[in-house]
Amino acid sequence: MAKKSRSGEAKLINRIVQKVGTADNWLLQRVLIGVGVFAVLFILLAVDFSPTAISGLEISKPSPATVKAPRSIEVVDEERTQELRRDAADQVEAVRVFDETRATKARAEVNAFFLRLTQALNNKDASETALADTVRTILPSADLESDLDWMVSLSAERIKTLRSQTNEITATFMAEKISAQEIDGKRDEALRRGQVMEDPRAGRLVGELAAGALRVNNVVDKEETNDRIRSAVDQVEPVTVTKLAGETIVTEGEIVTPVEAQILDELGLTNQLMGRTWQKTLGQALIAFVLVILGLVYLREFQPRVYRDNRLLLLLFVVLATVSATAKGLSPMFPPFLIPAAAAAMLTTILVRRTAGIMMAVTTSIVTGIIVSDSQYWVFAFVIGLFAVYMTSNISHRSDLTRAGLWLVLASGSVALVVGLMENETGVNLLVNGGWGALGGFGAIVLTIGTLQFLEYAFNITTDMKLLELANPTQPLLKELMVNAPGTYNHSIMTGNLVESVAPQVGANPLLARAGAYYHDIGKIRRPFFFVENQYGENPHDKTQPNLSYLIISAHVKEGVELAKKHRLPKEVVDIIAQHHGTTLVSYFYSRAKESAKHADVAEDQYRYPGEKPKSKEAALIMLADAVEAAVRALTKPTHNRIEQLVRKIIKERMYDGQLDECRLTLGDLETVTVGYAQTLTTMYHSRIEYPDPEKPARKRGVVVGHFGDQPIGS
Repeated sequence: MAKKSRSGEAKLINRIVQKVGTADNWLLQRVLIGVGVFAVLFILLAVDFSPTAISGLEISKPSPATVKAPRSIEVVDEERTQELRRDAADQVEAVRVFDETRATKARAEVNAFFLRLTQALNNKDASETALADTVRTILPSADLESDLDWMVSLSAERIKTLRSQTNEITATFMAEKISAQEIDGKRDEALRRGQVMEDPRAGRLVGELAAGALRVNNVVDKEETNDRIRSAVDQVEPVTVTKLAGETIVTEGEIVTPVEAQILDELGLTNQLMGRTWQKTLGQALIAFVLVILGLVYLREFQPRVYRDNRLLLLLFVVLATVSATAKGLSPMFPPFLIPAAAAAMLTTILVRRTAGIMMAVTTSIVTGIIVSDSQYWVFAFVIGLFAVYMTSNISHRSDLTRAGLWLVLASGSVALVVGLMENETGVNLLVNGGWGALGGFGAIVLTIGTLQFLEYAFNITTDMKLLELANPTQPLLKELMVNAPGTYNHSIMTGNLVESVAPQVGANPLLARAGAYYHDIGKIRRPFFFVENQYGENPHDKTQPNLSYLIISAHVKEGVELAKKHRLPKEVVDIIAQHHGTTLVSYFYSRAKESAKHADVAEDQYRYPGEKPKSKEAALIMLADAVEAAVRALTKPTHNRIEQLVRKIIKERMYDGQLDECRLTLGDLETVTVGYAQTLTTMYHSRIEYPDPEKPARKRGVVVGHFGDQPIGS
């Protein structure tokens, strides 16, 4: 017992170590994929691989080489456009309005002066120096020697009269429109009005106070003026510079202008590493990093199966990198509409899932949009990407893919036309845009069809199209099964019909379920006559020991897996073959072994299948269908009630035996399976009516066999 315990502990520790090692390897792979995606995206965004790119190009310095345009291009001369817009803004006259509130403020200022003067003169405790300081503060131009005594002698009535005269002069001037250019002249005129008074000192006081209170009241309406400036600026059309294919952009030794540098940059003819600022490099690195993180978060939330599978993550990386690199290569020489960005969305939708395809459509539009530096292209790539996801989300035949491609060509051309309208294109240019868009859609479908089978094989992806091809009776393995084990072949077809009828109702893939059912017993090809459905006479097990018969029967699972791998069947189908019996008991030979052993104990474990329990819904459905189809075939009178009771019994046995613990089928799913299998089996194996023996007269059995006129014959 102690040895057994130590042996069990050693096995447990070994399994834990293996799992930890596998987890470390999985994590390392994931980190490498993430770093690889970031590095490739950053390089594609930041580095130009064009062989015609020139280094050392700087604005306002001589060009190191002569460069010609590889394709026609039109760019906006931002510097000249801004200059024209500034000129248009300068020519707009300011809108002026008469501000009546300025007169009220001037009157308030005059009144405030005389109030302070009155308060200063009424302060009997103030010294002459303090009073002089107050007067100087109120009226800086006052002659303190002559005016101070005069001010001290002013009566309240006199001060009131002076205030009235000052307000009158101020109101007279403020009733007119006074601009900033006129204010100085008006103030001089107000001073002269005061000088004509009889008392020079009173005239000087009134004139200076009135002049100081005057304000500009013909003011600019900033809101209306700004509106007119904006309108004038908007009317200035952008200045565009066009370079035709083959036309010289800049000659060697010529001073490079900003617009020439812009043309070279948009054509991808500048070495982007030269003169690069750290801010731009950091920005591109952050974009690549954010795209990687957002992609992983999206997959974790909406596609956890893909998120956990490094193989599928690597596939997404390869698809994105391929299309982005294609965009990098095409953008310097061709219009961006030719970029087959939709191919990434189509391949992802077909090979992975529709939700992953949506993510790929968004990511590809962002990356390729940054590469070509065209905001309008982002709209094109995004819309066409989503359309591609829609068109390929339910493809099951390769002919469907061709049909989807034709629609994609039409949609790409149409969206390119719309984008051209957004860019104010007209006439021939608009049609050219549509043509490039249609050609880009054609390129996307060609790239998709051309790489689909390669990616299926390289990443061992099982698509619905692949499953349909596997279910074709012309497949080599199925043909061999049909010839060498016809009974097994018929059983497999029946099993396929059963699982396909209920798979959609329990959330399983009906195509995978049917293909798995067709191949689940291919291991019986090796020794077909040891299986009862292929026997036509003597049963070889009658002369074989139970343990040897068990080994022969259970070996068909292992041999089926070997055959499947040899013929490169998809991993999902291989798993179904390995799991379709789980660890169930080979009960017939177990019972024979118990009978032969008489008083000796026979362990159940020695007569159980050495496979894995079903880990998918499809594998579990095939396990149950395999058992119930064989059992119902043995019923003598298969009525619906008897079939349903038998199906229910077998499913319960598998559930209580723990065979369904790892397949995610719920009790509700099992009830659906029970009802569905019973209904389908009843249709397959319902009782037939007993036809009359043609050698016996029908009249004696009271059977109507025909009519003569209105009289029945044979009744």
